[in-house]
Amino acid sequence: MRYSDKSRRSFEMIREIQLNEVSQVEHLVDDFIKRISQDEEQVSRLKKTLLENIETRSTVLLAGFADDNTPFGFGILKPSRNLIAAFYPLDDTWKELFTQVFHYVKMSHSEIRIPGNAVPESMYDMMIEVGFTRTDDAYMSIQRGEIESLSLADLPENYSIVRYSEDMKKQVAEMMFESYLGTPDARQYPDQVGTVEACQQSLEKLNETLRLSILTADAIPIGSCQIAVQGARGHVGLVGIRPEYRKRGLGRIIVTHALLDAVKENRKIESIHLVAVHGDPAFNLYESIGFITSSITPMFAWSKKE
Repeated sequence: MRYSDKSRRSFEMIREIQLNEVSQVEHLVDDFIKRISQDEEQVSRLKKTLLENIETRSTVLLAGFADDNTPFGFGILKPSRNLIAAFYPLDDTWKELFTQVFHYVKMSHSEIRIPGNAVPESMYDMMIEVGFTRTDDAYMSIQRGEIESLSLADLPENYSIVRYSEDMKKQVAEMMFESYLGTPDARQYPDQVGTVEACQQSLEKLNETLRLSILTADAIPIGSCQIAVQGARGHVGLVGIRPEYRKRGLGRIIVTHALLDAVKENRKIESIHLVAVHGDPAFNLYESIGFITSSITPMFAWSKKE
């Protein structure tokens, strides 16, 4: 199938670029990275990371070629996350590039997500027309002073909050899987929480910078909240409550405890950040705790119909 843009260029194919073939599209890759940063050192780091990810196949570079074998653009696919992270360029060729990459990827993926910053705003309606749904990701943060002023509600009898330990791995992995089952996060991060085995692998990666608090009822894990620390910033993740324990205020308790514990243990933390779907119950919870939304970015998601 061929498509033509306003300049009447014919589009021949989408081709997966191997590491030893990157030179074919290197001018496009370099231009793409330089639009992200003008700092030469950062440009070098970003390109090195991209090449390393292509080598390990955590990133797949899908390039579009015209019928004269000239590359006109590319898409960046993160296979384990069902994510087409970027398209380049965002010009008159975008629709044709998107169409071909989308058809290529959906042959092997039943779920596809594309961030709004990879889609020209003029194409948002078209994304809905071809079967994508739109949500808005809210980027939220809370400052250290606000955290330190939080108060922690009393736990119900026979409930406790403990630090995750290796001997809890099987029970905690099962709890995480049940907590995330059917949620956008399970579709967004299948390699982290999509199966019990994926949850176990996520737990195996925990270290001192990835603190995981576990809420238990009668010594059985029923909820979790992780705070990952990078320098002066913390990041919230792996927040979940078993379905049968929801709507009891337990989500607020585990998140508040994890925040207070993080700033108590690490005096370098200045702020803690997270991403939530704007308007959903988790967003409302974080906002009520004191998180402030700094920006909102669209996210488009597509699922194969059964």
